[in-house]
Amino acid sequence: MTVYTFNSRDYIFWEVMQDTFALSDSIMHKEITGQYNEFISELSLKKLKYEQFKSQLIPQKEKHEMALVFNTLGIENPWYGKDIYDKILPLFKNLNNHCFLEGDILSTYANRKELTKHFENSLIGTKRPAFEIIDQFFVVYINNLAPTTMIELIKQIETYPAYAGYLDMTYRSPLKSYLSGILVQRFCLLDKNIIVSSGEEEIVASNTDTVSYGFPEYGYKVISISNHNYSSFLTYKIEREILPHFGKDTKLSINAVTENSGDINEFSIVLEEKKLKYLQEQKLGSLKRVGLDTVNQGTFSEIIKSNIQNNYIYNLDYTPAHKTVKFNTMIELYGVETGLPHKMLVALEYIYEKKELRVITFY
Repeated sequence: MTVYTFNSRDYIFWEVMQDTFALSDSIMHKEITGQYNEFISELSLKKLKYEQFKSQLIPQKEKHEMALVFNTLGIENPWYGKDIYDKILPLFKNLNNHCFLEGDILSTYANRKELTKHFENSLIGTKRPAFEIIDQFFVVYINNLAPTTMIELIKQIETYPAYAGYLDMTYRSPLKSYLSGILVQRFCLLDKNIIVSSGEEEIVASNTDTVSYGFPEYGYKVISISNHNYSSFLTYKIEREILPHFGKDTKLSINAVTENSGDINEFSIVLEEKKLKYLQEQKLGSLKRVGLDTVNQGTFSEIIKSNIQNNYIYNLDYTPAHKTVKFNTMIELYGVETGLPHKMLVALEYIYEKKELRVITFY
């Protein structure tokens, strides 16, 4: 059983259910597994396969993420989302496997000044609109972008008057963490298919376009997935640190593939000597860039331990034959020579009985 990402961070149904009814981890595992099986069946009903969504549901080490920013004061149509997508949908010809999140920038009196400063410092583009009020902006967030595709899309959208610029969200930042909390996923793009939430809990063979951005006019087929399944298993989580009161997302994600769900912050990192030797020989290039080519087991393990709270876990897998549970996470370290961030993928085996996380690979 493999779960690419389990979204109990933004979709709080699972946490509320467990807390309200005081359900054990064993019962929660059965509930999540049952829902997962329904989800796989629903995908089959819609002639889709879970494996098709892997690259857009999990963080990609070599791909980029960006947020296109639009000035709503420059759009006459009160339904400015439709106006924006009328301009960008024709540009999707080179896009085929992405999640699209969107939303208005929402500020409060307390955070408006700091938020505006982050936007002014991070917004890339030639227009540089006047920041009358930060809430004037609407954001379309796209993941899993090849660098060349990202550049081409930006060039094509620059002629749209309401386009204000873009934010490079490939690496961790306060602004990326902020966007992760206010944006909602509008749809998945899979080749010429647009996958949306049906807004209903019932699984039906028919499809409902709940977004209504005119996708068929641009040659796309709309496929709807029941809201519970879509929200739990088909939603991309923008990377961010584990914030206070959101730690249960990690525990429930583990619970998706095993009934033995523990707090991984209390687990020790196990890096075997032969594994370290292998990594420093076979992954020398990537380790040398971030200064890990000569460190010892203790230092290497501590770096993983200290960074595990800086992101969520994904690509969760249970292998019955060996009774092993594994997952990945992505950490960011800075280059020794450049000072620039580098994404490092960490694969860990989850050993509940020993309260250990054994390093499988790191690069």
